[in-house]
Amino acid sequence: MGVSDRRLLSVLERLLELGAMPVDGILTSCADLIADAIPCEKVDAFIYDTATSTLIAVGTSQTELARQQRALGLDRLPIANDDPVARVFVTGEPYHNGRTHQDPQQPRGVIEELGVRSMLAVPLEVEKVRRGILALASKTVDAFSSDDLTFLTIIARWIGGLVHRSELQQASASHAAEAGRRLAAEELITMVAHDLRNLLTPISGRAAIMLDRALADGRTEDIEACKRLLAGLARVASLMSDLLDVARIKQDMLALRYEPIDLIALLSSIAQSMALPSIPVRLETELSRLPIVADRQRLTQAFENIVSNATKHSPHDAAVRIQVRVPAENQVQVTIVDQGSGISPEIMSHIFERYVARGPAAGLGLGLYFARAMVSAHGGSIRLESDGSRGTRCEISLPLKPMPDFSSRGDPTATGDAAA
Repeated sequence: MGVSDRRLLSVLERLLELGAMPVDGILTSCADLIADAIPCEKVDAFIYDTATSTLIAVGTSQTELARQQRALGLDRLPIANDDPVARVFVTGEPYHNGRTHQDPQQPRGVIEELGVRSMLAVPLEVEKVRRGILALASKTVDAFSSDDLTFLTIIARWIGGLVHRSELQQASASHAAEAGRRLAAEELITMVAHDLRNLLTPISGRAAIMLDRALADGRTEDIEACKRLLAGLARVASLMSDLLDVARIKQDMLALRYEPIDLIALLSSIAQSMALPSIPVRLETELSRLPIVADRQRLTQAFENIVSNATKHSPHDAAVRIQVRVPAENQVQVTIVDQGSGISPEIMSHIFERYVARGPAAGLGLGLYFARAMVSAHGGSIRLESDGSRGTRCEISLPLKPMPDFSSRGDPTATGDAAA
């Protein structure tokens, strides 16, 4: 084994010994290792910043020339300046020059203030994506050999792997922290919802008594005030029930009460009750009735959530359509179509998750989460289609008969039944 091979093996072994640390720590440690292996005054690991179109020395060897570089602000290389080292990132071609002071494209600060005479730079790729460059600098003329270029190219590939590992570890830690924060928030919401719902019961009772007294005395203004109060309390109670249902779904405690129902009659009632003066809701089907075995309350909640979502995002005089057909012997397909602004791809990928809303008028973002949970609990599936500009199509497939010995499907976000 030659000196060059032993040098490479030694550096690779030391790279493998690097423990878990952030990307900047990885790059700084790698820069120091390279500076020990190749005699030079400075090693930089530049990472490209897309926001500023600039290569930034995230990792730099702990050397005097590196400190001078930072003091002069030469640790940032704007791509627009088109200097030879920055061009390595643009083209992917290495740069090897032993007489940089004769290169007219070299920045004057590098030549005159830092006194650099030799430079070596190679691309730095992470998972086959060019993310930056590794650059060496020396005050000595012809300081780097072709072996040094080969050595740096190999090391760059290993460093790319270490950066990838570090980013995966950071992403995993961030995900775990976010999951912990969400779990704590959900537990708090569940406790608050439970306590508030208990408080609403006596308040609603007193409001009902006040309404009875107002009716008995014929006090018109008080009657209207009590009705508005009871309606508001009913909305709050419904919201509290929705929040408590989140916990039931996650704990696999969503029990269904099956009974024979007429799906056409149920959807017709929903269409009539949820139509707005400016946004009609139309039931379109050739079927006069369709017997189905399901939980009436839960299925109604699922369809109401979807239709409500559609009417909220529909323009005036643009009808929401509910289409029903039976594509197979034991299956019914219900499609709800609106002509709204559509759903952006960024939101579409998370649309069935908890607390994901389509806009400021979308409430808590629980409607589609519950709809999916209810449909899944019935052994069905739900799918959304939208081009992100106009209109959304929600397709629900349900079995006409319930699955045997089946009451709940748990948290729907744990299944593969996702939006298209």
